[in-house]
Amino acid sequence: MLGKLQNKEQFEFFRVRLEDMINLNHELVLLANTIDWNYFKKKIKAY
Repeated sequence: MLGKLQNKEQFEFFRVRLEDMINLNHELVLLANTIDWNYFKKKIKAY
């Protein structure tokens, strides 16, 4: 059985921002920052 609904303040207390969970020095983050994402956006729009 589900408990009673929590109010918004209680929910926000447990919410963690994604940017706070990501290690900005991780190899995959550094690689993602080197990719020209606009190139892929243009190619995908072409379809």
